[in-house]
Amino acid sequence: IDLLQRALDALVTALDLGAAGLMGHSLGGGIALAQAARRPDSVRAVVGVGAVTTLPDAGREGMRTRAETVEESGMAAVAETVATHGVSPAFREGRPEAFQELISMLGSANPSGYAAQCRALEGMDLTGELGSIRAPALLVAGELDQASPVARNEANAALIGAELVVLPDCAHIISWEKPAELLAAARPVLRQGA
Repeated sequence: IDLLQRALDALVTALDLGAAGLMGHSLGGGIALAQAARRPDSVRAVVGVGAVTTLPDAGREGMRTRAETVEESGMAAVAETVATHGVSPAFREGRPEAFQELISMLGSANPSGYAAQCRALEGMDLTGELGSIRAPALLVAGELDQASPVARNEANAALIGAELVVLPDCAHIISWEKPAELLAAARPVLRQGA
């Protein structure tokens, strides 16, 4: 997590963005929040989308098991399960082609990179840093998200002093399921200070 946050910081610096508006999903949302907490001068606004900041013990074990499965058997062994848990039943049933595209996209991910991401999530705990965020912040959660549940987002929003938007009948992969609603919620925050 520290390495990923430092890489983001280096990118913002190299691109000479000044104080940037950041938006990230899942692990990327946690990294964006870490950047806002650790380098407040570099962030003018931050949006965490299904942002993972910590996992319960069962979630940590699940990430460890998923990493091992991918390392041993490749992405095909987990792609459909990850996609199924990542979107709502209504999305799977109502948009079967888009659901199959998601499975295909996940199946094509680099196994070693994906396993490393799972291992990073396994040890992640940013809870103690969230109170250091000073930039305008928004957390966007899917009502059915199991990876970044609404209750965790409520607690994180309270620590940050952030606004929380919960999208109904939506799971973890918010940008795939409800891109228009996500953009409508994020735009006003990201435009602050621009």
